[in-house]
Amino acid sequence: MTPSSWYEVTPEAIAAKIAEKMLAPFQVGGAVVLDAFCGIGGNTIQFALRPECKRVIALDTDPNAIWCARRNCERYGVEGKVVFLEISFFEWVERERELGTGSEGREGMNVVFCSPPWGGPGYRSWEVFDVEKMKPYGFEVVWDGAIKALKSPRTSTTKMNTLRTNTNIAKAAFFIPRTSDLNQLAGYIHKLNPAVSSEKGKKEKVLGATAEAIHYMLSGKSKAICLYVDVPIMTPVAGDSR
Repeated sequence: MTPSSWYEVTPEAIAAKIAEKMLAPFQVGGAVVLDAFCGIGGNTIQFALRPECKRVIALDTDPNAIWCARRNCERYGVEGKVVFLEISFFEWVERERELGTGSEGREGMNVVFCSPPWGGPGYRSWEVFDVEKMKPYGFEVVWDGAIKALKSPRTSTTKMNTLRTNTNIAKAAFFIPRTSDLNQLAGYIHKLNPAVSSEKGKKEKVLGATAEAIHYMLSGKSKAICLYVDVPIMTPVAGDSR
């Protein structure tokens, strides 16, 4: 464990709930997860422990955190399901969008989990926290990175009918301060569901991304909010010439 990870790692019980929430809808081996800020592997491990998880791609820029994460995965016996990359999440997203073909364990990534740095305990002084005040990355930058990752060429060319409902859905989640502004977060969902013109020329909303915010507590104390987002991905089906 690195010195900073003591404060940054997701409590194990919460990490397990997050993994269950995100992966339970998938068939066994149907989910490939990107852990965008893996740290010492708290969330990575819980994703990898799930039977629905085929592989976790775990990213971090801190070599010490990566080293700890590898050792922690070995202790839990899940090292064979995890690919570690020492790279910035944002650099990885741009590189993947440019390459457009599978490599390094990617295999149709359809789940993105983001637990970015919050910038210290300053959020506690806010009654309602402005998520753009997170440091070093405001929420919009993290949000855009996650949506780009889900809509990259590698994802969009993968037949993602691995959900039991046979629905082409990619999943994202954001682990953020407990006082985060829910109205502010709702604005990002709104951007994914733009109004379109109907046959009568009126602007109408098309049902697209949906979201759910869950407030997690541990031992009676508030810990964080996790924003879960389901993002529809239009993907070609093999043999469909339409």
